[in-house]
Amino acid sequence: MKKILLLMLVISLTSMFEANAQLNNNQSKFDQVFDFRATPYRSASGSPGEQYWQNAVNYVINAELDEKTHIITATVKVIYTNNSPDNLEFLWLQLDQNKFKADSRGTAVQSVGGSRNQANATSGYELKSVKSLGKNVKYIVNDSRMQIRLDVPLKAKGGRFETDIAYTFEVPEYGSDRTGRFKTALGNWVYSVAQWFPRMCVYDDIKGWNLEPYLGSGEFYLEYGNIDYKITASNKLIILGCGALQNATACYTPEQVSRWEKARNSDT
Repeated sequence: MKKILLLMLVISLTSMFEANAQLNNNQSKFDQVFDFRATPYRSASGSPGEQYWQNAVNYVINAELDEKTHIITATVKVIYTNNSPDNLEFLWLQLDQNKFKADSRGTAVQSVGGSRNQANATSGYELKSVKSLGKNVKYIVNDSRMQIRLDVPLKAKGGRFETDIAYTFEVPEYGSDRTGRFKTALGNWVYSVAQWFPRMCVYDDIKGWNLEPYLGSGEFYLEYGNIDYKITASNKLIILGCGALQNATACYTPEQVSRWEKARNSDT
């Protein structure tokens, strides 16, 4: 009986000491913004180092909107330059429109009550072909990302890879904060289109490939480059987009062209 009581006393005291032990509440609230050590690529201050690099990507896009089906049919040429010191055996691209599929991770993490786009799921990107220099390439799609397997690694410090992707997707009704369509009281459709072409994931010196899936919110980490795009749509639509318009006379009436030229050359 004494042995049993002694054992119970030891357990009780141990539990008491554990309960009163000081918890580690250090959440690094007062750390520096940049607390990593210097590398040849990034200085300790966070500024670029002597050997800093960024990969680059240019896109050439031809897209057409069908107002009857709300489907965009397009091709994109992706021209990717590997400026990193690493040979790359595979490449990753973002397929953000796949967020709107019924079985996407973005749909799965929505609350039990659902969201405004769950009832209007689409097929996401439908890839018609993925080629390089006219030959099919090997690829795998995982939710909102696509991996291209290269037959020959892309060389470091300047290696270049081109791929041509033909694809379609339906602009989702309501969609998300950046993408969707809605019908006005007059029966006309208004489209807001973002993340509308397969784009390269970022490869950097900190994480390598940045592969977070698109869940419908958050901002984006992108490679820098140029985008040359052409859009074919009904002449009833007014199209807004970033960049410098190259064919104003084909898109505007003479009066609109005159006003556009006046605005373009104005100092105010």
